[in-house]
Amino acid sequence: MPLDRRRFVRVMMAGGTALAAVPLLESCCGAGVAGEEARDPPADPLPGLDRGRTDILFLASLAPSSHNIQPWFVRIRDADHWVVGADVNRRLSAVDPQNRELMLSIGAFTENIVLAASASGYEAEIEVLASRAFDADLLEVRLWAAQPAGYPLQRLSDRRTLRGGYSNAELKADDVSALLEPLADRALFIPPSSPQAAYLKEAAVESFRAQTWRDAAQAELAEWIRFDDNAVFAHRDGLTLASMEISGIAACFVRLFADDVMSKNFREQGIKKTARLAGQGGGWFVVSSGDDSVAGLIETGRRWQRMNLLLRERGIAAHPMSQMLEEEPWRGELAGQLGLTGVPQFVLRVGYVEDYPGPVSPRRPVSWFVRR
Repeated sequence: MPLDRRRFVRVMMAGGTALAAVPLLESCCGAGVAGEEARDPPADPLPGLDRGRTDILFLASLAPSSHNIQPWFVRIRDADHWVVGADVNRRLSAVDPQNRELMLSIGAFTENIVLAASASGYEAEIEVLASRAFDADLLEVRLWAAQPAGYPLQRLSDRRTLRGGYSNAELKADDVSALLEPLADRALFIPPSSPQAAYLKEAAVESFRAQTWRDAAQAELAEWIRFDDNAVFAHRDGLTLASMEISGIAACFVRLFADDVMSKNFREQGIKKTARLAGQGGGWFVVSSGDDSVAGLIETGRRWQRMNLLLRERGIAAHPMSQMLEEEPWRGELAGQLGLTGVPQFVLRVGYVEDYPGPVSPRRPVSWFVRR
């Protein structure tokens, strides 16, 4: 019989060994910093690329992606001509069967290339090559010498998705305007006291519940959770306890006793946490596209990333609550419920946060995703 948390505590206390367990707990709870260490820039330039171009690719890799799957590869045609594609081994077929979210992640990756290149004295010219979301080669990048744009690259390296600790104060009008600006006319802010916000709160919880009890989706999630530092360093991707904001004693117990993602307890705890988080925040952003074409999704991902990169300096966090765009009936009814004319691609819960820690999600080394 698996030893769950409550039973562990009872056994330890009944045996008079609670104090003896302290060193074990301290050792366990001291782990989990690997994510911060597993995202360093490469020590040396890649063969055929100078330091500047290698750093552009590293900064591009700091883009967000569902489950932190980092689905991109870059084929180097020459130093200034690259092809960006989707790694077929990094698909989420259970929750993203049409590669919709993968295309959005490629868009964020592409935006980071453009911004990092501009700050490094290059103009990155982007041309979408793919007509289908399952094509291997998605777009090409050509670098041209230009004046450095002065974009603050720390925005890329400091970006982090925060899930908890949101204030319930509604976002101020100037903050809403600043975040809507890079999204152009493809986004809607929903105040927290509105009927639409109440719908999104309920939809976030119920769609998460539906997905959690869908075994294929839960098994896929299990493949991408890295419970210990050895797994983090081995894979340099996925969801770590730190990125899921599980720390301290709670993280220790999860590592020791609750790493069965398919268990009833793990699923129920996730639903409870989602219900708590859905009630936090100062509003919602819904980002849409004109259609589901490859070019449209990549452009939407680029615009979304531009918004992401403005969040920290305004003390605002944004949490994509994607399950309602992955599960029925919410996926089919969302646009009508909110009165959208476009195709919803992101539902973001947003809020002010007092504590904004640094990023902890690991990143694969550039050499792992560059091809020749």
